[in-house]
Amino acid sequence: MSSFIGHTLTSIGIATTTQRPEKPTALSVLWLGWLCFIGLAPDMDYFVPPLYALRASLEDGVRITHSVVGALFFPLLTLLVLSRLRLKQETLRLYSIQACLVGLSHIVMDLLVGVWPLPLLWPFTSHLFKLPFGILPSAPSFHLENPYMYRNVTMEVGIFVPLYAGIYVMRYTHLPRWARVTCMSVLWACSAGFMAWAYTLPR
Repeated sequence: MSSFIGHTLTSIGIATTTQRPEKPTALSVLWLGWLCFIGLAPDMDYFVPPLYALRASLEDGVRITHSVVGALFFPLLTLLVLSRLRLKQETLRLYSIQACLVGLSHIVMDLLVGVWPLPLLWPFTSHLFKLPFGILPSAPSFHLENPYMYRNVTMEVGIFVPLYAGIYVMRYTHLPRWARVTCMSVLWACSAGFMAWAYTLPR
């Protein structure tokens, strides 16, 4: 599984690369916080006993919050609430896309770790899916004396910050196209380098 840092970076990255930059407001900060919650929500089974009981154990249970249905629970609930508000159609569409992308990003990232099998199609089937490789580091134990924590967090930051920064530069900066493509290529190469490092980790 990816760490809360990786999921939070991805939530922020999706939010900043899917809409034009604007002056922060209380509403935009609140919305960003909610997106971060959606991005972390599938891991609630660590803290909610009934969900933990349903998956039996971390190693061999069915983590129902890590299915497509489970990952989309809060995004769909958000869409239901947003549809009751008097939002512009364009804003409603943007928020809906962001919420769904952030929700699904959690299980995509966990799948790309290549360690824990996930019940992606639950409740239609309890079959577990797992990639035979991984390009993301797993979540370490967050203890100051744990050297693997610093290594894995460095990998996550090295993967996600350049990845989303490259998209942002390409979409929203006013540099000449050649300069934007060059910057994006350098940033993505940096991200790919950290992915290659993560790929070498034992699974």
